[in-house]
Amino acid sequence: MRIGESLLRTANAHAEKVALLYRDQKISYGDLLKKTRLYAALFQRQKIKAGDTVAICFENSPEFICSYYALSWLGATIVPVSVVLTPREIEYILRDCQASALITRSEFWPKFGAAASSNLGLHQAILAGNPTSQPASIALVDLAEHRTQLPIESEPLAVPEDSLAVLIYTSGTTGTPKGVMLSHRNLMGNAMAVARATSALEDDTFFLLLPLFHVTSQTVCMLTPVLIGASIAIVSKMDRAEMTHAFREFRPSVFVAVPSIYNMLASAPAPPPDKNPVRIYVSGGAPLPAEVQNRFEAAYRKPIYGGYGLTEASPVVSWNIPGANKSGSVGRPLEGVQIKIADAQMQALPSREVGEICVKGDLVMLGYYNRPEETVQTIVDGWLLTGDMGYLDEDGYLYVVDRKKEMLIYSGINVYPREIEETLHAIPQVVEAAVVGVLDSAHGEIPVAFVTLKNSCDVSEKELKDFCVANLARYKVPRRIFSVQEFPHSGSGKINKLQLREEAKKRMRQTGASQNGK
Repeated sequence: MRIGESLLRTANAHAEKVALLYRDQKISYGDLLKKTRLYAALFQRQKIKAGDTVAICFENSPEFICSYYALSWLGATIVPVSVVLTPREIEYILRDCQASALITRSEFWPKFGAAASSNLGLHQAILAGNPTSQPASIALVDLAEHRTQLPIESEPLAVPEDSLAVLIYTSGTTGTPKGVMLSHRNLMGNAMAVARATSALEDDTFFLLLPLFHVTSQTVCMLTPVLIGASIAIVSKMDRAEMTHAFREFRPSVFVAVPSIYNMLASAPAPPPDKNPVRIYVSGGAPLPAEVQNRFEAAYRKPIYGGYGLTEASPVVSWNIPGANKSGSVGRPLEGVQIKIADAQMQALPSREVGEICVKGDLVMLGYYNRPEETVQTIVDGWLLTGDMGYLDEDGYLYVVDRKKEMLIYSGINVYPREIEETLHAIPQVVEAAVVGVLDSAHGEIPVAFVTLKNSCDVSEKELKDFCVANLARYKVPRRIFSVQEFPHSGSGKINKLQLREEAKKRMRQTGASQNGK
């Protein structure tokens, strides 16, 4: 199935059903289809056609969703751009993907102005609102001025299902962002599998909190509910006040969030069970610390269903599901997905042995945009090499140990930062923890930890290290543990370990604990 077809089918079957809940708006599926067709008519009038690459930049909103489906309707390739990126980061993406057009809000236009003037091939921008500045080299069109034009009445363009639909740029926390090429088959197949795994119903309301530029939010919180005819409660950004208001007003039944959100909720008063409309809590995007999960589940008296995925897999690979939730795991593979735990020679390892997680199925990306060498290194004989380390148990449940690139080697021994982070999370005064590796001439790499503490807590570094010494092998104990006010996060809510690694190097130099093992 193609992305545009799913909206058309649902709207024809459930025209009066509420599709989007946004602030004071309730938009039915019939109205969503009409708006999407209007957008498609405007884009077509602006000469956007099949095969064109178009960037879109909105906070979570009906405009994002209408633009996304309208571009898919025309067979164009969609490049979602985060609203929190800097002009320099945006210019990199526009240059790399060779976007010919941009769709965004006028308040975000200043971020694009410099890039639009840099001869990148971007020749027009379609804006919601009037811009404050306009470079002579680009044509600007006001989206609002075209609301009354005739919509497209034809069906979505019948492009091949394996054609490029969306180009998602990785967050770049471990290097230069790469464009991940995802097809209609990749995304819609994954949405269908998610719907089946969660037993989602058309009566459900999905809480759209995670930013839509991220593929998890697109697949789980947009494509899946539209596919089955469920409602979507939109929160424009991860703001506590707006999130609380939307939760109370729209009463979502499916709640999808990253660990940092669950950490925040676990620290706040929980609603009484009879006042809580959520039937499924889902965590993804990063490992969920066991301590956070335990605190949340004790307070809310409902389980969190953890899953595993990555952008290159559209993104959901495995999921714990109601009735089959195994604590500590990230569930079993979704329908149509194969998982292999492989050694360095790509040979399958037996149960409980740690190796690289490899994935096969229709969810595997087409490849990296304009990076054939990296594509060949990442997809081997149809298997996607995820770069994550983990193991399968006897029942086929997947356990993620750590990122392969985040694993550090101390005197020839593998050290997994996640294990150390779980230990630090068990300290009552610790709110969040992150561990990175720093080069060391004596041992290869040493672990260095960062923590945030609860308000008014006074815990010394020695006390934190003593806890680690009592609960970890000596070589796993962080050489230093630094307390910080807050962590740097990527736009998708993950802790930015690349930035933390640089901070660790700087602090180690400043404190005299140089990279010589002393």
